[in-house]
Amino acid sequence: MPQKKLLKHDVMASLLTSVIVDQAQPLNLTPALLFSVMNLSEQAVETLQQHEQIIPQELMESLTEEFLLTLNLS
Repeated sequence: MPQKKLLKHDVMASLLTSVIVDQAQPLNLTPALLFSVMNLSEQAVETLQQHEQIIPQELMESLTEEFLLTLNLS
């Protein structure tokens, strides 16, 4: 079965859910923070399109860790 193509909004939702729900980190969604999430999401979608062998869940976990590091929350 072919993988469903992830869209930027799917990645954004997954990232924010992971940070807020799974990691229990409060976020103040400022315009700058949302812009950062949008950029990370776009990078993730491009990476998945370029490298089909990457497992989306592993990429999302890595992306979440990177995002938390930029916020100094991990």
